[in-house]
Order: sequence, then structure tokens, then C-alpha cells
Amino acid sequence: MQQKHHAEALPSFQRIDNLIARIGVITRQLKPYTRKGPDDIVQPDTCDCVLGPLSMMSPQIPRMQVQIPQTLPPNLMQVMGDMVHIEQVSVNPLRHAHLIP
Repeated sequence: MQQKHHAEALPSFQRIDNLIARIGVITRQLKPYTRKGPDDIVQPDTCDCVLGPLSMMSPQIPRMQVQIPQTLPPNLMQVMGDMVHIEQVSVNPLRHAHLIP
């Protein structure tokens, strides 16, 4: 009877072990995006924060069947933050724009 419980539990433990390994991989991938200190906080050019991700995603935009106006108003709000995080905030809506009806 004891051996039967061990045999039933083994697949569950293997799944848990695989999930723990996957969490470790994801954690290692995300570590470069963590803030290192106050030096990472900058006041970047807001136009660069918007146009950079547009440029990076330009090959994908035509396939998404969306129109994205690329003229920016001259008085864009200034922001403070980590450049990578600020650009990521622009990339996410662009990446998912085609999902909006």
C-alpha cells in the first residue's frame, strides 16, 4: 500500500520539480531588468521612449493590421525612470494593439 502512494506521488513531485526549475529560469531572465540603484533613474527624452519601441516593432506593425500615428505633440510630458522600463511600457500596448476590437 505504501509503495502505491509513492508511485502516485512521483509524477506530482516531478511536475513540482519542473515548475521550480522553470521559475529559476524566469528569475534569471528577469534579473537584468531589476534596478541596480538610483543611477538608473533618468529623465529621458520622451520622444525617444515612444519612437524607439515603434522603430523596434516596425517589422511587426504591418502584420498586426493596425494604424499607429507617429506624429508626436511638441509638448510631451516629461517622465523620470529607468529607460528600459519606460520603453517596455510603450512596447506592451503596441504588441497587443491588434487585440483591441
